[in-house]
Amino acid sequence: MARKYAMVTLILAAMAAAAAAQIVQDVPGKAGDIDWTDQAVRATGIGALNPKLPPSAQRKNALRAAQLDAMRNMIETLNGVVLTSETTVENAMMSSDVIKTRVEGIVKNFRFTSKPRYMSDGSVEVDMEMLLYGKVGDALYPEQMGGKTPAFSSLPSNFNYSEPQPYTGMIVDASGVADAQPAMVPNVLNESGEGVYGEDFVPREAAVKNGVAAYAASVDAARRNVERIGANPLVVRAIRASGLNKSDLVISDKDVETVATIADNTEIYESCKVIIVLRQP
Repeated sequence: MARKYAMVTLILAAMAAAAAAQIVQDVPGKAGDIDWTDQAVRATGIGALNPKLPPSAQRKNALRAAQLDAMRNMIETLNGVVLTSETTVENAMMSSDVIKTRVEGIVKNFRFTSKPRYMSDGSVEVDMEMLLYGKVGDALYPEQMGGKTPAFSSLPSNFNYSEPQPYTGMIVDASGVADAQPAMVPNVLNESGEGVYGEDFVPREAAVKNGVAAYAASVDAARRNVERIGANPLVVRAIRASGLNKSDLVISDKDVETVATIADNTEIYESCKVIIVLRQP
């Protein structure tokens, strides 16, 4: 019995550790949250029974009401997502009817994958999850992305540009930057504010497929995501956050010199092999 109890305790501890590694941002007043580690938005909908309907139609009607409620909550939760360091999804949808129509169309045509939960009072609950890349990213990402090469113009004139080291990705450790916030389109900048990684350097099709960057709650958790950044990622430390929404990250010019050694490793840029480490909210 003691051994069984110990095993259960270990399993629960492992589950708790896994949950703690997630960066989940609650949206105040909304029935949803933003999971930046999985790059997903989740929302819940609730539908009550309508006693005025025939008994045979009540459950079906409650299910439909729950689905509509989840869709509304999904739109409201999506509105709270930071798109770039200067704008949110809500701002983007307010400024463009095209973007608003596309996002709302994606939500309305979404197929619920989880089973509905039928409660003891007759009400129905459904969960909804949408990825921030893929169709949603395609609707929200800037139309023009990529095409530029990092200039690294702040490097000293005598900098010895070496052949790329066998780095397989990059981790930007911003865990020490208290005000840093996640975004769909983050940028990494040098101390002069020039781009090192982000919107100007990542092909749009790669961003739609993978997301511009993933997020993790620790460097160790980031390293475990071998599928994203490979077995030998370069680790650089952010020294401050930049922009209105504090989602662009500044690294030291000394670290920029190290990043310069992977500038020719186009796979890192072209496949968005970057993870940003943030403090959990």
